[in-house]
Amino acid sequence: MAVAAEASMPPASHRAMPDRPRLRNLPLPVLLALGIILGVAFGLRAWSATHPVVDPGPDSTAYRAIAAYLFESGRYGTPAQTSPSDWSPGLPLLVAALYTVIGAADETAARLLIAVLGTVMVLFTFLIGRRVAGVAVGLIAAALVATYPTYIENNGQLLSEPLAAFLLTGGLLAVLWAAERRRLIAWVLPGLFFGALTLTRPEYQAITFAFAALVLWRAWRDAGLLRGVAAAAVVVIAAALVVAPWMVRNRIVLD
Repeated sequence: MAVAAEASMPPASHRAMPDRPRLRNLPLPVLLALGIILGVAFGLRAWSATHPVVDPGPDSTAYRAIAAYLFESGRYGTPAQTSPSDWSPGLPLLVAALYTVIGAADETAARLLIAVLGTVMVLFTFLIGRRVAGVAVGLIAAALVATYPTYIENNGQLLSEPLAAFLLTGGLLAVLWAAERRRLIAWVLPGLFFGALTLTRPEYQAITFAFAALVLWRAWRDAGLLRGVAAAAVVVIAAALVVAPWMVRNRIVLD
């Protein structure tokens, strides 16, 4: 009987996704708690963003100058910077894009955008914790991240760390999301997150390959080796497509 029951089970790749209620369908007390946590997270980050560090560090100064000059001239790096490529393009590109949308190089607006992304990162943390260990763990993790002093302080100047934290948690959540889907194209999303993460903090390139290995193992376990290799390849290729334009630019400009 057990053998017959096992034989009747669909393959892992064809099983239904977990019966998990959507965010808006969570119990009201959970939604209220999450709303309070997110409100605190944004409030603290917005306060830091509107009360900037008086003497920002060299990295923040460089990012600020690169983003403003990119917005004004379309060129990466000011004439005074001998090696602007030493600063990764993720944050300057995002900030310059914001400046283009609002029509001015408003650094306060840039810091507030980072505060918004930091708040979304708190939401991502809740969703990850909820998927892995339940709602209570998700709320605790979100509360810790919302009030972590370094995450708050970093909003007082333009630094790549808050953006990297947003992209890393987004990538992890995307991996968990894609693992529940049946289509290979779902793995594009985590690849895009990890590619943007590499553009923001190059040392996190190793994270891409580490997660690709995890994806290979997970998809192999659920649907076979070929599926695992294909899923991992999609992640790596999507990440590479994000990074490739910067690599081509450096090859042209620096050689």
